[in-house]
Amino acid sequence: MKRGDYKDAFLVLAGPDDRGYGSTVKGFIDRFQVSSQVFLAGMVQGERKITLISRADIYTLPSYSEGFSM
Repeated sequence: MKRGDYKDAFLVLAGPDDRGYGSTVKGFIDRFQVSSQVFLAGMVQGERKITLISRADIYTLPSYSEGFSM
């Protein structure tokens, strides 16, 4: 697969940066030159969160402490 294979893909990363990993993520975005295909939404709650999730084609919850409880 090549990067061009996913030219219509758009990644939304939502959630707080409470562990300071945001600068690493921004580094990856810059390194792979995908800033036009990535949106860092920050913390999203309430109706905005429901709307964001409902519009996603793919949803993942990478977490050490949550998952089934939601």
